[in-house]
Amino acid sequence: MLDWNAKIWMAFVAIMGFVIGGTLTWSLGTWASHDATTLYNLLVAIFTGVLALSTIGLWTATRRSAERQLRAYISVRPSDAVIAIGQVPVVKCTVVNHGVTPAKEVTRLVGVVIADYPLPPSMPFNYIVMPSLLVSKAVLHPNQETHFSAVSGGLPLSGADFQAITTQSNRRLYVVGRVGYRDAFGQDRETKLCYSLVPSPAIAQGTGVPVSADFSPADRDNDWT
Repeated sequence: MLDWNAKIWMAFVAIMGFVIGGTLTWSLGTWASHDATTLYNLLVAIFTGVLALSTIGLWTATRRSAERQLRAYISVRPSDAVIAIGQVPVVKCTVVNHGVTPAKEVTRLVGVVIADYPLPPSMPFNYIVMPSLLVSKAVLHPNQETHFSAVSGGLPLSGADFQAITTQSNRRLYVVGRVGYRDAFGQDRETKLCYSLVPSPAIAQGTGVPVSADFSPADRDNDWT
């Protein structure tokens, strides 16, 4: 769907095309008389149309540049983790607005899943997403941060899975999903995340309490709009 910038641009182009086309048709129809005034009017119409299109193009480029500088930019990073046999894995995530305007209608669909490491490039993103239990809407102001817990949508962690994700194996626990929001200019934005839990002695203890953990970004699904 076209935004209002594009619609205004197309409307102006259509109007100027109509004006220039009408002037050209009228001028060419009377050119046989070699009227100097007609030729002058033709050149003025062409120049005016080119000037108008250039002005609109400059205005559009300037506004887009301003939007890029002033819009909200949201990042999402996992931090603490609760990993224990017989418990549903939980990962604390931090959301920060690094922009200079608020992020509105902030929603999240983030969860925890165990998958192959490295993550296969052919695995569809939506296939591994498990929705978190809490899906909220909020306004995130500039330099403000908020926290939420991403959880597994599956069964409690088995002994085999615990052994796999806490050792250097070909299986890891991933935090995957997306955070959506609307910027101050009415554009819908999205930040995707896909991080894997790095095995460590603290995680391997499996105490069932929050532990500071390291997460490594995957080679895919860590982009934004």
